[in-house]
Order: sequence, then structure tokens, then C-alpha cells
Amino acid sequence: MSAVAVVLPEPSTATRGKNRGGGLRLENLALSLVLATMVLIPLTEALLRRTLHIGIPASTALVQHAFLLVGM
Repeated sequence: MSAVAVVLPEPSTATRGKNRGGGLRLENLALSLVLATMVLIPLTEALLRRTLHIGIPASTALVQHAFLLVGM
């Protein structure tokens, strides 16, 4: 059996620079917000349970769905 190496060309500067930056920034911002939400929901619930003895309904499901969003 022999291995075949495939060499891909370098992306041009047009596809690396300004053209895609705005969309990638928006995607990174959305991902950061979802990740921050995944951290804040359990922390908020723990704080609410200790102080007011209430919780966030379906908080586990919310974090699970946020995890699926991050995975996509």
C-alpha cells in the first residue's frame, strides 16, 4: 500500500483578509455569548438556591441545548 500526498494551494489574500472578517467576528461574538450563558446559568441557579431557595426552571436543559449550539 502506498500513501498519496495531496498538496493544497495557499489561500489567496482576498479570502483571508477583509472580506470574511465581519462574519467571523459576528460568529465569534455569538459563540462567546452562548458560552458565557452556559457558565452563568448554573452559577445563577446556585446563588438563587442558596439565597432565595428558588431555582431556574429547566436550567439543565438550557445548558444542554447551548452545548449543542456550540457543537454546531
